[in-house]
Amino acid sequence: MNSLLESIIFSSPAGVLIVNKLGKILFANEYAEQCFKAPKGRLETLSLEALIEGKHKVIHRGHVTEFFNKFQPHLMEKGRVVSGLTLQGDEVKLEIGLTPIEYDNEPVALVTFVDVTDSTEIGKLKKTNEELAVLANYDALTNLPNRQFFLKLTNKLLKTAARNNQFIALAFIDLNNFKEINDTLGHIVGDDTIKAVGRAIKQYHRKTDVSCRYGGDEFLIYFHDIKSEESGKSILMQLEKDIANINFEPVNIQVSASIGMVVTKVNESTLLEELINNADKVMYEVKNTAEQKNKVLYLAG
Repeated sequence: MNSLLESIIFSSPAGVLIVNKLGKILFANEYAEQCFKAPKGRLETLSLEALIEGKHKVIHRGHVTEFFNKFQPHLMEKGRVVSGLTLQGDEVKLEIGLTPIEYDNEPVALVTFVDVTDSTEIGKLKKTNEELAVLANYDALTNLPNRQFFLKLTNKLLKTAARNNQFIALAFIDLNNFKEINDTLGHIVGDDTIKAVGRAIKQYHRKTDVSCRYGGDEFLIYFHDIKSEESGKSILMQLEKDIANINFEPVNIQVSASIGMVVTKVNESTLLEELINNADKVMYEVKNTAEQKNKVLYLAG
């Protein structure tokens, strides 16, 4: 469980359940146990449906299926009120919100709720909702967009680029010898390295560009509406320089990256997945050459 998720769960004025796509409750915080009058650990033996009032069960199943198909946040201020049941069979009115997250490497729903019979509790939820939106869309370590949010934003920008016949560039960045940094200097220094690369990336790209931590020590940057194919070369050179300038005092760490970049003029048939795959292939070509000279691939638009 990452630190942001942990802090939200244990400081939240709301009930929090983590539920998998089969509806099984994987985690319940203390507020949830109190709300449903459950002894500690009991809720983790149940399905979420067991806490839903009978006539709402079928509707609930439809909402769960829809949520995991779309896997998009539905926060409590835009939430729905449902009738829940305590373990003693008493009815409680709950306003719920759903946030998609990964938990133990599987997609799950972070279910947040509050008993709406107490109006003072509702006013406490605004901060929790803001934190949940960050959790759903941003990487906890770098504060860059996560993979899912990056894909959503970039696909929208690609449609704009296609309408306007614009050039774009996409860079796939993989840090060199990152495992060695972790193994020799420890995971704290490794995390600091990832954070530093994230800061360099955020400072570098324009407001119209989108970046993300793609996973582990891999990053993506989408450059929207660049001037021409040749702009890709200057972007790549500056990106190399910014990453190479990262240093930690007093520890002497030389940070470098293998970068593959694709540049193309976008049309309606341009697919983000293909751009990422091509940039990934170019990056591995770079990583597997002795010179490790980063390169740009120009694709026909």
